[in-house]
Amino acid sequence: MEKPVIEEITIIPEWIPADVWAEYLAMRMKKKAVPTEYAKKLVVMKLERFKNEGFSVVDILNLSIVNSWLDVYIGRDMQKKVIVVREKKHEAEKKARAIPRKPNLVNADEIEKLRGELFSIGRKLGHAGVDEKLMLKDRLKKITNEIRKLKDDGMRLKA
Repeated sequence: MEKPVIEEITIIPEWIPADVWAEYLAMRMKKKAVPTEYAKKLVVMKLERFKNEGFSVVDILNLSIVNSWLDVYIGRDMQKKVIVVREKKHEAEKKARAIPRKPNLVNADEIEKLRGELFSIGRKLGHAGVDEKLMLKDRLKKITNEIRKLKDDGMRLKA
């Protein structure tokens, strides 16, 4: 009886070391589980998924070789490491996105005074005559601009 001819995958991705891949295939052949071309493609696809999830392809293949597994799996130690790395990355991203709810302003007292003045002007507007309303609205614009300027200055000083 003739031995079956083993077809090699013509294109092995560059991220899979050729020597480790050859050892994995040799181990499968020793177990008399010669992989078909389709089976090799499936293993490569699975390895690519693991790689994209942050796992080491070499470690996964070596684990399969050492344990004489026909398929590739993620080891428990590898899972724990990746989980820790993902948690640290998530925390770092969370800190980077965090925006302080109340900015620390240097000019907070002055801003509160001006806001009080805005409130009192708002109450006066309801009972004011036409000329007085124009004068109060002009004052409102000036106070609003002062508040913006104080906020900007305070933010620059704190940063």
